[in-house]
Amino acid sequence: MHRSLRATGPVTTFVLCLDQLCVEMLRVLQEPGLEPVTMEQLERWAPELPALRNTRSLIEFYFTLTPFFTQYVLEKAADGELVTYIDSDLYFFAGPDPVFDEMRDSSIGIIRHKFPPECRDREAFGRYNVGFVVFRQDPEGRRCLQWWRDRCAEWCYDRPEPDRFADQKYLDRWPALFQGVREIEHKGANVAPWNIANYSVTAQNGTVHIDGADLLFFHFHALKQLSTFVLDTRLRHYAATLVPAVRHLIYAPYLQALFATQRELDIKLADLSENAAKPLSREGSRVGVRERVRRARDFLAGAQRGDYVYVLGSRIV
Repeated sequence: MHRSLRATGPVTTFVLCLDQLCVEMLRVLQEPGLEPVTMEQLERWAPELPALRNTRSLIEFYFTLTPFFTQYVLEKAADGELVTYIDSDLYFFAGPDPVFDEMRDSSIGIIRHKFPPECRDREAFGRYNVGFVVFRQDPEGRRCLQWWRDRCAEWCYDRPEPDRFADQKYLDRWPALFQGVREIEHKGANVAPWNIANYSVTAQNGTVHIDGADLLFFHFHALKQLSTFVLDTRLRHYAATLVPAVRHLIYAPYLQALFATQRELDIKLADLSENAAKPLSREGSRVGVRERVRRARDFLAGAQRGDYVYVLGSRIV
């Protein structure tokens, strides 16, 4: 994600490292423009976090961290500067400047999921996606972010309720609660498995287009590695199909970059612990019979629908 974004122009990416292995990886890579932030640093800044950790599951605690970490970074920004929270499974095909151009003088930027009609019921998890959220260092941006932090400290659980779900559904309330909220409209911003069925994907002169608009960034949500050489896009869960254009223009470049980074890490982490040196795709060998049967069924269903991407040497097919 960081390398794809940096390829579009100068940027500083702050990364919240949820464990020590992540810290070591980033230190080994020594990536320009990347600043690791450890959990210890964040907890010194927000001392209430350790107590919150004990009130929810690990994934729910990670959801809780989103507004805390964003606020931690926003405090370092100059007046009027924009700070964007982004999920790590985004990949940039072009610079995000069109998104910031849309914001103009707005204080907060959010992007709808844009579910197709067949998946409209998924709005129970939130109308807007939390994977790309922009805040300006101004009074309204700070007020919104503090409100979000307070709400997630109070309640941030992995279950949908009428007006909340994890850290995400709180975004639905922002247009009514705060001034300067901008709903980003660019079709190429935060394209994802849950909305790709809405669009026609084409390419011209090396640029990927979404209904004629430049693809800015794709959100590779739920991409699952089934084995060393097989990955499941899980598009079928969102009434979408892995058509050739999506496979070759969107997934192939991302997977090539992902596997190249994996190989680099495997080499550079060889002098660390044995676990750190193992490929990330490896699993423990003790898998129950019922789980193996479920995986086999999922594999056959995905193969029949053509949802899988296969890695053959340096080729993605």
